Amino acid sequence: MLLLDGQSYDVDVLSIKRKAEFLDKYAERTESGDLERELIGVYFNYQLKLAPSTNPTEYDRLWEKLTEAEEFHTVTVP
Repeated sequence: MLLLDGQSYDVDVLSIKRKAEFLDKYAERTESGDLERELIGVYFNYQLKLAPSTNPTEYDRLWEKLTEAEEFHTVTVP
């Protein structure tokens, strides 16, 4: 089971991975090998691997929530 924006979904999570992406306004190496950069921010991307569902209706409900036109979601994985 997982929680998404306070709603529970009866779908098991097999694994979760997190990746940090660095976004630069510019990044350039000098002749001395130093890196000159202006960092805009660090973004964390998460990947969930879900177990096959025995309840297609529950999986469809989760899919609708994940793909709605919202910028962010709060996910709680036990």
